[in-house]
Amino acid sequence: MFGPRGERASLSLSMKCLGLALIVTALIASETALGFVFDPRYRDFPYAALTMAVVPFATLMLNRPQAGRRPIAEAVFAGLLAGSAVYIGLNEGRDNWQSLWTCAIYLLFAVTLWQARAVQSPK
Repeated sequence: MFGPRGERASLSLSMKCLGLALIVTALIASETALGFVFDPRYRDFPYAALTMAVVPFATLMLNRPQAGRRPIAEAVFAGLLAGSAVYIGLNEGRDNWQSLWTCAIYLLFAVTLWQARAVQSPK
């Protein structure tokens, strides 16, 4: 969706909506993850909402081609979410099931974003 004009593919409306949903999900997940890392007091874990947003993207990534280069934005978000999940998991401990569930979803989303590849779609 974003990037140099020569590398952008012409996308249908449904693909643009899917890309926009992925962008919004990545931004919200990153905001909540950074919130738990830097100021965790009086915050609720968004495990249910993140689960409903991340699991469909993880399912869609099962059939993706593994050719092409890895986009930098997806790699940065994957690293941020994975690092935050490890920190939150260690900080909260294993007795808080909501934090463990949220950390698992952060890790699933990180793996999903890490698998993203930039390839040209056939015209």
